[in-house]
Amino acid sequence: MLFIYDCNEQYQSITYDDSHDLYAEIRSQYTELSKRGINTETIHNIINSHVNTLFKRYNYYRSFNDEYDTEQLSKIVDPKIIHMVTKIMDACKNELQREIQPQVFYGLCLHMNSLLTLKLNQSRVDDDQIVHIVQEYPKEYGISIQLGQMFKDVFDIELPIEEIVIIAMFLIKDEEDTEGHPVLLYIFHGKGVATSLCDVTNTLTHTNNVYAYDLCLEKDSTTALQEIKTLVQRIDNGQGIIVIYDMGSIKTMLDTISEETDIKIRYIYFPITLLGLDVARKCSQEIDLEYVYHTTMREMKTMLQMNDSRKEIIITLCHTGEGGAFQLKQYIDQYSNLGFKTIPLAISKRDELISQVMALKKIYRIHCFVGTYDPKLMGIPFVSMTKVFENKPEAIDKILMFEPIQSKQLDYSAVYSFLEEQFKCISVSKLKSILPSIIDELEIIYSLSADQKVGLFVHIACLLENCKQGVCKQACKDADTILEDYPEDFKVVSKVLKPLEKAFKVIIDDNQMATIIMILNKL
Repeated sequence: MLFIYDCNEQYQSITYDDSHDLYAEIRSQYTELSKRGINTETIHNIINSHVNTLFKRYNYYRSFNDEYDTEQLSKIVDPKIIHMVTKIMDACKNELQREIQPQVFYGLCLHMNSLLTLKLNQSRVDDDQIVHIVQEYPKEYGISIQLGQMFKDVFDIELPIEEIVIIAMFLIKDEEDTEGHPVLLYIFHGKGVATSLCDVTNTLTHTNNVYAYDLCLEKDSTTALQEIKTLVQRIDNGQGIIVIYDMGSIKTMLDTISEETDIKIRYIYFPITLLGLDVARKCSQEIDLEYVYHTTMREMKTMLQMNDSRKEIIITLCHTGEGGAFQLKQYIDQYSNLGFKTIPLAISKRDELISQVMALKKIYRIHCFVGTYDPKLMGIPFVSMTKVFENKPEAIDKILMFEPIQSKQLDYSAVYSFLEEQFKCISVSKLKSILPSIIDELEIIYSLSADQKVGLFVHIACLLENCKQGVCKQACKDADTILEDYPEDFKVVSKVLKPLEKAFKVIIDDNQMATIIMILNKL
């Protein structure tokens, strides 16, 4: 709606624009991109990125609480719709055997409310999509029919099949495993400590991927364990959780939760509370500032070093026989300089494997599993045997420490440090795992010097950042000529950069391709 006010703040008129249809806009974009020969997967990535950008711009994700807040929602949505969608959410839990995220509940309520005023005489879903939904997602479609029937009974509006399919899309989208990211969880003792840190972190980073649990001093451990477990299950996006905690049995509780839920949890011990207790006690007993400071620093250093004195080990695995696990152990022992003890296990029964790992965990800290399969136990990291053997032996330590395998002739560390300070949209850690191998491939084809490699690396990295930010740099003035004169180079470069475009969900246009060709050919 457009509200027009006069100088006395009395509105003069209200204009409502009902012509804007997001579904039609998306279909129009899809059709236009298809005409240009862009493949389906790329189109999906472009449109998903566009919608996610809109969500972030209008703070969509953050506008919802973790629980259904029907009181707030009833101010803008008919209570009858909230009631019927709530009933459908219960049906989803029973029939689909999974929890429905709050944003799906809110989104579906808002969508159903819009159907009270929306003109339903135009098709917003094509026939192929309808057939796909009905055939591939019969349960979700069946639940959507139930909601459509409730809607008809209450409002006397019959929804066409296209609208039933759109309702099903809400439920299907919730089911699909999208590529998530790790999240951060603060767990600190005291009222509001973790929550305050969470609020500050989210406010300053604008990532909205930080959560908190305030461990009140009077709360018993059983209740705390259950509450933390529920929170961990709710916030995990499939990529695990980093937990920053202060003291006590928090790590033990998280170990238990990780084992029970199969969610990866990594810990960062930050004993701020213990440190404060110690300093406060010293301050009450001593009068020398320097003595309090230096003894505290020394004790803190010792405490951090001795927090877990168990020796760190690597467990090598294979399903049957000790051959694979033992050979893998020998390979690691021969080439690794990390000093980890390596223990081979050849166990096919999961219960027996859990028993063995638990026994080892009492004596050692388990750095990771390496083997032919990921047992997914207690959040312990896994390294595939394939990754170990497809790289040179010199790379074993980087693999075991989960470092990306970079170019072997060029150290990009200084470049990464610079880019991390500059970039806002591109993940530099993701860049580390992909771009060096692409630069190496181009080096082989074009015999690049070290300076050219660095220059090309920075150019492509910045190009990706600009694409993500939607910044259009000045086009190469000779782009058309270069593309005409170097058609084979265009094919080669397009092919080499394809994994990069796919990984970062961007499209490098012809003008930018021409610039890269100029760099490669020293034009």
